[in-house]
Amino acid sequence: MKNFDLNMKKLEALIHYICFKADRDQLSAVKLHKILWYAEATYYLQYKEPIAGETYVKGPHGPMSPHADKAIKNLKNQDKLAVSNVKYYSGYKREYVPLVNPDLLEFSAREISHVDSWIEEICRGTASDISNYSHNEIWKVADMGEDLPYSAAIFAPAALPSVDCLAWAESIEYEESLTKEALEA
Repeated sequence: MKNFDLNMKKLEALIHYICFKADRDQLSAVKLHKILWYAEATYYLQYKEPIAGETYVKGPHGPMSPHADKAIKNLKNQDKLAVSNVKYYSGYKREYVPLVNPDLLEFSAREISHVDSWIEEICRGTASDISNYSHNEIWKVADMGEDLPYSAAIFAPAALPSVDCLAWAESIEYEESLTKEALEA
């Protein structure tokens, strides 16, 4: 299994963006981890490069980012994110409240479009529904805490961006590159 160099700054920015973009009522810790996993793994499967380079492990509710807690703590310490446990049905869930807008300079338009599709897909289901997505054959044979290869996401539900979304993202990325060139000239 290929391991990548984790870009912690980009993981923090990714978590901050997800917490900003997702409906607060729909986002929980389980769903945050699922969005991170599916966005990163399926992006790698499509484009042969990860978004932040996180290595995901088998957790009790599916793939987990072992560095997410540290990233969230860093965001809290930077006054970018507030986190609390709130009453949710008969129990509690972790609620993430962005205190400032996320910095998107770490991402390409294609990455943001890809992440957006997973935010939408994951947040419309229940946490247990989403856990069922990730409990595929590779997850079942892995030991708790064991690294999961990105290829395990091959069984992901079909929530990849449409061709039109990708074309739009690429056009924005191209326009941004022209703007950067003009500013540098």
